[in-house]
Amino acid sequence: MSFFVLIPHDTRKWPGSWTDSEFAEYSRKYFGDQGIILPSEISYAELLRIIPLLDMTITGRMHLAVTSIRSAVIPVMFIGNGEETGYKMVDQCRGMFFDRLGTDQLVATDRESLKNALIYLKTNRQNLVSELVSRNKENEEQETGCRMKLREIMGILHEGEKPERSAFFWTEAIRASVRASIDSLISSDIRMDEYLRSLDNRVNEYKREIDSRLESLENRSLRKKLRR
Repeated sequence: MSFFVLIPHDTRKWPGSWTDSEFAEYSRKYFGDQGIILPSEISYAELLRIIPLLDMTITGRMHLAVTSIRSAVIPVMFIGNGEETGYKMVDQCRGMFFDRLGTDQLVATDRESLKNALIYLKTNRQNLVSELVSRNKENEEQETGCRMKLREIMGILHEGEKPERSAFFWTEAIRASVRASIDSLISSDIRMDEYLRSLDNRVNEYKREIDSRLESLENRSLRKKLRR
């Protein structure tokens, strides 16, 4: 027997649209005693404790899908295709799923594709979980490397170890690292400005060429009229 946990994950209200809580309350009649609705004010920290207890999640919220992936729980996304609203998130979601799970078949935009996504998950659950756990482990290793690098900058080599240098030193080291990042961004902006200027120059060249050709055509037309 299945048990459903309804998670209101977005408390924002939009004109003409239901909130997550309103959707959850409407859905209650379909689940009866086989489901509960979590409080809308539930925190992210609480979600990180609850989601690992689930077998899967079905969501229209990208952030909840990200939280599920982080918790090694396979999500299925059920979202619009953007045709009516003009806001198209489906391509981003498919890219995220392909990157983390090696497939985008768990992103659905209608009832039929949702049914197919659930069948795909049921058939391939073990492989999907293994893939997700492997990708998450890679992320953890990268995060560990970043933490070690930060500790090195701060003069803290091991967990709980006191800085070998003064607080002033590692504060300045962090500031220097931030300044380096800012300088890199500024450099990127400068390169982008140069690229945009080169595009403007090319556009102006094309414009001058078009104007020249139009002028030539007008002169030809004028000469033909004079000959007549």
